[in-house]
Amino acid sequence: MHTSKQWLARTISPEYQQAYDDIARHIPGNGTFLEVACGAGEIIRRVAEQETYARIIGADISSEMLSFAEQRLRNHGIPCERVHVDQIPLLPEGVFLVQDNLLESTIPLEIADTSLFSFPELGTHYR
Repeated sequence: MHTSKQWLARTISPEYQQAYDDIARHIPGNGTFLEVACGAGEIIRRVAEQETYARIIGADISSEMLSFAEQRLRNHGIPCERVHVDQIPLLPEGVFLVQDNLLESTIPLEIADTSLFSFPELGTHYR
């Protein structure tokens, strides 16, 4: 199992950054976007920069990774807020991060117009 530091090191590598770009290019936009296992928020950042979704939600099991995501989003000028999973149906427009366990998730998937669960390794298939 990878530690948060190992995931973060992989996340910022040029290969992963290119994969995130490739994945984000194929995400259609409007309504609510949900990324499950958002890690450091690289895809969320790209989706937010496209300005095609009213509401963007990133979920990850790791509080540490969500902290990295929050910091990286803010460093790119993207305001975001950490919320509890119970708040999701009531969220206004914006970017939100929530701690959630994929295997026992309580996120109502029907709230999202587009949901994504990916790892950057998948991005190489879009080139």
